[in-house]
Amino acid sequence: THSRTEKLLADPCTPAYYSWHQRPPAATSHQLSPLSSGVIMSVAGIDVGDSTSCVALARKGGVDVILNKESNRETPSVLTFNAKQRQLGTDAVGAMATNPRNTVSQVKRLLGKKFSDPAIQADLQYLPYKVVEGADGGCEVEVQYLGAATRLSPEQLMAALLVDLRQLAEREQGAPVTDAVLAVPVYFTEAERHAMLAAAGTAGLKCLRLLNDTTATALAWGIYRTDLPEDTPVNVVFIDVGYSATQVCVVALRGRELKVLSSAWDRDLGGRNFDNVLFEHFVREFDAKYKLDIKGNLRASFRLRGACEKAKKILTTNPEAVVSVECIADDKDVAGSITREVFEEEAKATLDKLVQTVLKAVEDAGLTPETVSNVEFVGGSSRVPAVTRHVTDYFGREPNRTLNATETVSRGCALQCAMLSPAFKVRDFQVQDTFPYGIQLTWQKEGERVTSTVFERGSHVPSAKMLTFYRTEPFDIEAAYTPESDLPSTADARIGSFKIGPFAVPAGAESAKLKVKVTLNLNSVLVLESVVAVEEEEVEE
Repeated sequence: THSRTEKLLADPCTPAYYSWHQRPPAATSHQLSPLSSGVIMSVAGIDVGDSTSCVALARKGGVDVILNKESNRETPSVLTFNAKQRQLGTDAVGAMATNPRNTVSQVKRLLGKKFSDPAIQADLQYLPYKVVEGADGGCEVEVQYLGAATRLSPEQLMAALLVDLRQLAEREQGAPVTDAVLAVPVYFTEAERHAMLAAAGTAGLKCLRLLNDTTATALAWGIYRTDLPEDTPVNVVFIDVGYSATQVCVVALRGRELKVLSSAWDRDLGGRNFDNVLFEHFVREFDAKYKLDIKGNLRASFRLRGACEKAKKILTTNPEAVVSVECIADDKDVAGSITREVFEEEAKATLDKLVQTVLKAVEDAGLTPETVSNVEFVGGSSRVPAVTRHVTDYFGREPNRTLNATETVSRGCALQCAMLSPAFKVRDFQVQDTFPYGIQLTWQKEGERVTSTVFERGSHVPSAKMLTFYRTEPFDIEAAYTPESDLPSTADARIGSFKIGPFAVPAGAESAKLKVKVTLNLNSVLVLESVVAVEEEEVEE
């Protein structure tokens, strides 16, 4: 017979700089019931977008999106700094025109990225504030604050936005809000997710999960459906056209179960691309008409971009839009117009990219337009008529708009937070999310590098794998995304490394037997869950 002894050698850890382990998702329902009556309880779902943010509270009566002090449900994702104070949200919007160099927006696009990343360098043309390289190679924002040059990391800036949203919820609730689920783009990598978790910790939030934007949308749509069949799943496509990115998710729903089949995205395709089409059009027009160098003037560029964003909204319901800006530069007033046909022609490349993203998601799910039961549109930029028309042409029918375009993600996060929070007792509704990338591990064996894919693209979240090693001395395991992962061509595929050891070789044995457990947790973050030393010996009976 054999006797067996197992000894835990390591606690859960990640290949980056945080230990973050979450329990599996609990059962849930849209019928929320606090476990303890008489005590004010609520959990929050927070969606910080590049342009605006929303916070929703799950309470006994359901899910409410909270109004800010201006009675709006959307709060600008903006911070501004000056010689006397720091302002956020609605208080900071006006400074985008008067103090652009010290007013920060689109923080989420800086999270977890290196300054040398070509995506960051390309984004600098849209940012009026100064972004510099930090000591660790990451991004830092340099502003003039309290009379001195101050550098702030994206994590610090995101934490400030989260604190503002948390306080907004607490004022509404009249009690502290600590548990939250935060929305993140489905394409966020390990480093970007760690950065968001760090910001949440700094903001005093207990993040129960990082939930993909599209999964939150699907949850907010599916959990209230009472007509879902119990046997044959209903295939639904969710298209989220945001301010700076587009995400598409294909979901199968039946009974009380939601399963993500595929996801596709374009990190650099959103409403600002349409704004930029208009901006470039009027830059050329005003240069020819008024001999003005708009791009060379930071304030003039900002004012024209604001006018172009308004023109884009006008073109959603009108065949023509007029752009007029007083004293834009050199004390000159400028005015011009553009028709919807001209706008759509100049935006053709952007529209074609959007359709390709939708096509990829449907094909990756193994479906065709005919086998899709429903198409749902969300995101502020989904209102552009040409976007609707191109999607309609692909599916052969017009997409539905049963969800609030800007609030649904925060609602889905609040529902998921109620599922995970011990403060609520809820009925069954299973959410089966998937991981958009593949992960491989590499180690040395007898002088050669061995690489094994442990999590295929599309693996369930959470997932776990057990690996067995026979070793005599400490060793390293390197983690990276697989070549099949849909990362930008310039992105670093490396995730990090784990060091296994020290450990003792059992007496009489040639090597130690080690069982290494790695998991993809609820945040889609790779975690080394445990390392167990196994000792076996034969015993005569």
